[in-house]
Amino acid sequence: MRPKTRVLVVDDSPTQVEVLRRILEERGFDASVATSGEDALDALRREPFDLVLSDVVMPGISGYELCRKIKSEGEIVPPPAVVLLTSLADPVDIVRGLESQADNYVTKPYDADRLVERIEEVLTNHKMRGDQSGVTRRPVTLQFLGRSFEITADRHQILQLLLSSYDELVKTNSALAESRVELGEAHQRELAVEQRVREEIERSAERLQLIARGSALFSKAESSREVAETLTGLVEPSTAWSAVVLFVDDGEGSCVLESVVPSRSKTGSVQSLGPDPCAFLRALAATSGARHLDEAERAEVRALLSGAGGADGVVGEGPTMAVPLRWRRRALGVMLVGQREGHAFDDSDTPVLENLSGRAAVAIDRHRLVVQEKQALTAAEEAIKLRDDVMATVSHDLRNTVGVAYSAASLLLDIPLPEHSKTEQLKLIRRAADQANRLIEDLFVVATQESGTFNVVPRPVTVSALLEEAETLMAPIANEANVRLVVDQPENDTDLKADPDRIFRVFSNLIGNAIKYSPAGESVHLSVKIDRDAVAFFVRDHGPGISKDVLPRVFDRFYQVEGEQGAGGAGLGLAIAHAIVTAHGGTIGVDSEIGAGTTFRFTLPRDGSSGAAEA
Repeated sequence: MRPKTRVLVVDDSPTQVEVLRRILEERGFDASVATSGEDALDALRREPFDLVLSDVVMPGISGYELCRKIKSEGEIVPPPAVVLLTSLADPVDIVRGLESQADNYVTKPYDADRLVERIEEVLTNHKMRGDQSGVTRRPVTLQFLGRSFEITADRHQILQLLLSSYDELVKTNSALAESRVELGEAHQRELAVEQRVREEIERSAERLQLIARGSALFSKAESSREVAETLTGLVEPSTAWSAVVLFVDDGEGSCVLESVVPSRSKTGSVQSLGPDPCAFLRALAATSGARHLDEAERAEVRALLSGAGGADGVVGEGPTMAVPLRWRRRALGVMLVGQREGHAFDDSDTPVLENLSGRAAVAIDRHRLVVQEKQALTAAEEAIKLRDDVMATVSHDLRNTVGVAYSAASLLLDIPLPEHSKTEQLKLIRRAADQANRLIEDLFVVATQESGTFNVVPRPVTVSALLEEAETLMAPIANEANVRLVVDQPENDTDLKADPDRIFRVFSNLIGNAIKYSPAGESVHLSVKIDRDAVAFFVRDHGPGISKDVLPRVFDRFYQVEGEQGAGGAGLGLAIAHAIVTAHGGTIGVDSEIGAGTTFRFTLPRDGSSGAAEA
């Protein structure tokens, strides 16, 4: 078996000698270590080595001195080859290597493969040269960079060092070229990063300008619809399409598609949506932030918006995002944003969309509060006007009734009258007292209703009894107005639970109005319809009728139909009738048409409980 090549590694760093030893042993060398030049000479005197691998800079004996002692003093016979480890920081290092008769050198930092390759080259050349220990060479003195050197190395050593230096130079130039390439590539990468940073800064500035512009436009918008249109107008240039749906608090869960890309849609405010689409959109708005829609949700959005007027052809096939319009923990609407096909939303889109939708939600809420405030102010002003009007009417009516009673009493006291005249004056006093009492009772009912103390006391009573009493009370009044009161009794009488006094008041108000608005010679009909659970009463006249825009308000307190025949009074009769019927758990309504008369209807539950069916 061929013996291993022996190498002595010399370095004052324990870490470095161990690294070098491990590299050499892994490549098949028999490596020993020494941590100083003195230890290396002792080792060389004790046993032979084929090659010494020595660091240059060491305390005590340097690498150059160690090489000189090995090569020229004749202590080590035959002298091994010597390879120096140097950084070659100075060209003088090469000349000093020649001066010390070093066979070659390896630069730091070194590559393990290159190190072993250099060692094997040196060993091969060293064997070819043979033992040179007995050869005496005349030194050659050289002047280099202002210094004098005596060179005793043979031409093989000189040539080897020169070739190695050239090789190192070539490698250095190659490494320098690679470094230039890498530096250029690094520079390009830095330029690309700088460009991306610049573009991101520009995009951030654009987004901030967009948000600032949105805030300014939202503050100028005069309605929720304008806010929605502004929002779609801000978003649309960077996307394929956008739409804003606002939720209307009408108690029925409705929503209105307020805007679909104003620049592409023919109409800004499109239409009200049905309950099913609205429920779907409310579910989208239930999240706390923007989210991407899956394919099924995108298809539903496309179907919903494509079916809306003015939105045809707007909705594409690209990614879609839903962005809630939320403010004060309440969803006011949802913005639907579609990206162009083949494009996608990036991470910077979401915060911008959320910021704009949040600012839009604040503006929408502000406008709604303003509208509510205006409505409340209008209602308050109307209430004040009604109060003033009713106070004037009540004062007028009370003055009239008191005046009539006062005049009649004065006649009785001051002027001797025959008996029949006295009777007429007493009737006037009683009629005036009844009118005043009725007006006071109306005001009392309104006051108890407002205070929550208004109630009824139901007891068993027959339908026919109620109708008969109503006819008895109201027929004389109808006769005085030259109007005929027709009461249709039911074929099959029945009991129900009701407060008769209160129900007579309802009949009095409804029949009294019918008589007041009926032309002379016409008739007023009172009829009834009995069902299993409820009894419905109908009062129909042939008067001028009530316009449709007035019908919703006829049961409001203090409301009076202006410009109609027989108008007057405090406007409390129908409101009181409504309160009495409602207190019985019934319902009351009216049907009317201009020129065709009016029918008032109310229902009462037969058992006196709430929840009666519509008449």
